Amino acid sequence: MVSALLVRGVCAAWAAAFPGIAALQAGDAPTAPARRAACEDLPYRGLFYGNLVHGDTVSEVRIACGEPVHQPFTAERSGLVPAVQWYLRFDQTCHGWAGCYSGGDGGAIRIAIHAADAGGLPRGDPLGQSAVNGGSASIFDTGGPGGGFPVWRLDHPARLSAGQRYALVLRNESCSGYVSTDGMLADWGPARQHDGRAGPYYGADRPIYRGAQLEQNHLSLFALHYADGTVVGPGAIWATASNREEIGGALLARQRFTLIDAAREVDAVHVWAWRSAASAGDLTVTVRDSGGGVLGTGTIPAAALAISSNHEEGAPARPWARARLDAPVRLERGRSHTVELRAAGCCHQTIPTHRSARWPAREGWTEGRAEFSGDGGGTWRCAASSDGPACGVDLPLGFSVTATTLDDGTRLQCRADTAH
Repeated sequence: MVSALLVRGVCAAWAAAFPGIAALQAGDAPTAPARRAACEDLPYRGLFYGNLVHGDTVSEVRIACGEPVHQPFTAERSGLVPAVQWYLRFDQTCHGWAGCYSGGDGGAIRIAIHAADAGGLPRGDPLGQSAVNGGSASIFDTGGPGGGFPVWRLDHPARLSAGQRYALVLRNESCSGYVSTDGMLADWGPARQHDGRAGPYYGADRPIYRGAQLEQNHLSLFALHYADGTVVGPGAIWATASNREEIGGALLARQRFTLIDAAREVDAVHVWAWRSAASAGDLTVTVRDSGGGVLGTGTIPAAALAISSNHEEGAPARPWARARLDAPVRLERGRSHTVELRAAGCCHQTIPTHRSARWPAREGWTEGRAEFSGDGGGTWRCAASSDGPACGVDLPLGFSVTATTLDDGTRLQCRADTAH
């Protein structure tokens, strides 16, 4: 299993962030017995490492009377889930649809977990469900004006099995108000499971149904809180096209990070970027150690990247691209590394994603940040934003993992049933 120090650290951070349900760690919900380390104990089930989340902008879905939102997902790990966290948006000053974005004027929301059929629709009775508005007297009490990320406890823990399909369902039991849930407008990610579905957070694994409507380019922002303190959900929480960054010539991008849980052996890098000019050169990917030494390199041909402006409904998707490294690379636990992106000539673009400070999700970069250079790597800065430098952001970038070595020497290889 992951080291005791890491488990205690994650649980402590979880308890500090969410004192209202910290008692879940004190034993009032049953926990699974100790077992041997398994792939499902690792981020992305040991298949990937990094930030495999991207977004063009924030995307809104309304939860109104008679229009439940169904969010299918495939459980990454087995265990008991006594609480769910979801981004809800409700603004008491914004009651109309026209001129308002992701608003709301009230409602009676209940969140439930169901088993799901092959199409992602819920079936059967709830495995666990919340009280109306999480037990608060009003939806506004769960996050304040403008909304928030409330943690809602279920009436009893839902037991999930890794690899099985489930659906989170949000229902509005009041016809006198509505609430919105924000996500990110995003296309499919790089992962493909053995059945061909995209995952873990995109495409056929992550559609949203609003009534009977399928919204396949919407990445919901939610987290499952397991009884042992593990939090599973997208590590990124916000992105906007106004923060796009350019790569080409003297303009470079890199992701800094430190592995804190385990060492990993990797053989490829996945990048979400696009060409902003037909004449753009190939994109070179370089993995470096803390001293700047080269650990491995790979190339993404310019022709493999889409030429596209900011995503709009119906526009062609900008797919993730993959650079196979020229040699396997071992990323050591506790050491700093960087992944650097550069291109000869002009021009590629990407959009950094803002890391979630709302939940300590195990997916995503830990102790990392995106940086950019305008002088060929001589100096580096944080991402630019309308509010000033944004240092809590990450590149949409991650590794294909061939093996993970835990502190006790256990070596896990998790790729047998997955097509990369």
